[in-house]
Amino acid sequence: MSNTNDLTSPSPNELADSLIQELRYLGITLDLQACNFIYDKIISSENPEIAYAELRLEMLTEFKRLSAQGSAIGAWLGCFGLLIVTSILLSIFGQISNFFRPAQNTPLTNECIENNSLNGKNLCGH
Repeated sequence: MSNTNDLTSPSPNELADSLIQELRYLGITLDLQACNFIYDKIISSENPEIAYAELRLEMLTEFKRLSAQGSAIGAWLGCFGLLIVTSILLSIFGQISNFFRPAQNTPLTNECIENNSLNGKNLCGH
């Protein structure tokens, strides 16, 4: 049977500090309320090592879930952004290709050039 008051066992404060440091290492910023919650949960527990393990598992599981959710949202936003950029580029290249395309003769243009009128009305302003 193990004695929780061994010199090798970390204190409840050390366990709480360790968990907070691990979360900070992962890039999670904890406010004062979150830190106090971790300390209270571990220090007030009958077995601080079990409380530490449970809290660690719960927080890392939540971190993993949120990271995956953030990655999925980022992927969707990336695809949407790519679609917008592609449509803008296609629009620009379409305008450039229209600039170099020879003008198409329409019946109105042909009529104006040949007769200077359409149905007896002067279209060219002469």
